[in-house]
Amino acid sequence: MNLLSTCDKSAGLSVRCVRNITVEGDVSQTVLTTPVFNIASSIATCGGIATSENGLPILERGVCWGTTPSPTIAGDHTSDGSGTGNFTSNLFGLSPNTTYYVRAYISSNAGTVYGNELSFTTSLDASFVCGVSTISDYDGNNYNTVQIGNQCWMKENMRTTHYANGTAITQGTSSSSSNNIGYYYNPESSTPYGYHYNWPATKGPSYLSANNQGVCPSGWHVPSDEEWVLLIQYVRNQNQYVCGIDKRNIAKSLAASTGWSSDTSHDNCIVGNLPGNNNATGFSALPGPSGCAVFWSSTESTITDKTITYGFCNTNNRVSCYNNTNKSGFYSVRCLRD
Repeated sequence: MNLLSTCDKSAGLSVRCVRNITVEGDVSQTVLTTPVFNIASSIATCGGIATSENGLPILERGVCWGTTPSPTIAGDHTSDGSGTGNFTSNLFGLSPNTTYYVRAYISSNAGTVYGNELSFTTSLDASFVCGVSTISDYDGNNYNTVQIGNQCWMKENMRTTHYANGTAITQGTSSSSSNNIGYYYNPESSTPYGYHYNWPATKGPSYLSANNQGVCPSGWHVPSDEEWVLLIQYVRNQNQYVCGIDKRNIAKSLAASTGWSSDTSHDNCIVGNLPGNNNATGFSALPGPSGCAVFWSSTESTITDKTITYGFCNTNNRVSCYNNTNKSGFYSVRCLRD
């Protein structure tokens, strides 16, 4: 199964998609494990996307999980209907503060096919509810959260001056430039816009880079290229988030309803056209000083010393993927829950 690319090839952009399938049945049937969310002390939510390329009916689908890698339907698993398409699975009876491995599966008369494996760790606190609960950073800043599909995002840009372990991030200026030293920069006078970070600061020291935590609080991380693709793919598939008939026109639904300059001289679907109608998803993206909202991913580009970012400007109606972003540049960070 191939994830939908969100980049226009004509712009020289690229998206990497992962296919990591374990097959015990028909190889023409595939299933993708979707991200785990709503993780608490004893429950979690996951799911998958199932396809059948040879017309053989999918009789059962769901996810299986366990405390060791490569779980199968011989152990704990859900049964979430039949057929192709997206499905959601609720995992119950989990132990607090425990790492679990999960894979989506589909079964047909040809056998069982397993999707890519994901892992997650249950929390000690069962009270977190995405979209209701807030999260704090080391500096004591609180961030609102929003549930979009299977992902839990912060709905505000990071504005911390420390990593989660208390290590200070060096303060820079608009002229600071480094591929090695981590800087943060405050280009705005008001809090909602957050700080901008260069690539070394976004990734964090080596002990915070392994799981892409970077500048994010514990339990959160800088989203990868693939995770940005999942967000955009989900939003494109929800008619209430699309402007007009072109599924690519989703920038308005991700942009905040305030903070953007009004512009009625372009396409009705651009961010600046009646900005009060923006933000159907609740993502609440705000522009930087250039009039654009640009966010780091944790993924390096195939181009040497470049990275991948995502964003859009006041006169855009689509989200763009940039695979040639300089590591020394300053951009916003949105954190995604582990």
